Amino acid sequence: MKKITHQILYALIIINLTVLFFFAELTLFGKMVILFSLFFMAMLPLGKKGGVYHIITSTLGLIFFLIYFFV
Repeated sequence: MKKITHQILYALIIINLTVLFFFAELTLFGKMVILFSLFFMAMLPLGKKGGVYHIITSTLGLIFFLIYFFV
């Protein structure tokens, strides 16, 4: 995957989470899951390129995002 594609997808995820948080009818659980996902996605730029930190935080962010849709 090219760097620009990766950055565009990352930005789209952040935008999607933000829009969901503010405009979707969410329960308290839904809001907490979206906030956790946003938190982990926001922590991503703090890590180095492609390291374990990046893999763990991106995976946790996506897991919380998927929990929102399947629970």
